[in-house]
Amino acid sequence: TDPGISPTGIARAALNNVKGGDLQGGSTITQQYVKNQFTNGDRTFARKFKELFVTVKLDKQYSKDQILEWYLNTIYFGRGAYGIEAAAHAFFDKKAKDLTLRESAVLASVINNPTRFDPANGKANKEALLERYRYVLSGMASMGTADAGEVEKAEQKLPKFPKVAAESAY
Repeated sequence: TDPGISPTGIARAALNNVKGGDLQGGSTITQQYVKNQFTNGDRTFARKFKELFVTVKLDKQYSKDQILEWYLNTIYFGRGAYGIEAAAHAFFDKKAKDLTLRESAVLASVINNPTRFDPANGKANKEALLERYRYVLSGMASMGTADAGEVEKAEQKLPKFPKVAAESAY
């Protein structure tokens, strides 16, 4: 629902960066998509300006649903998977259209930090994923994109992760 850019997010990130805090972005999904697809990712003001210009242009020409689709089809989910279809196979050995609410919430969670939130990377990662997963489910319920009763049930535990054979590069 954002206008493609988040002035408050940009201001917050800039202030934090000037104060010497961790580098942050003020990016919306549209900005992240533009950064990944149309810029070289350098941390420069010139790149950020180009990103903002292209973001505003995309936001005026395309629907939020179209931009979200492009983003989900290109973003890195971990396990060598770029895009939601590849991620569905890498994590759950199924097609994206067949994902359950729980499985979808896991993939929405891992976008934030694919290494940290991959349960295959140890117990601490699985616990971090569970916390993020509950946060994502709660957001889905508050936005009305998932039934509150289903969310309450799903929040109890993560879905099962089947053993998925790693794909050979050859």
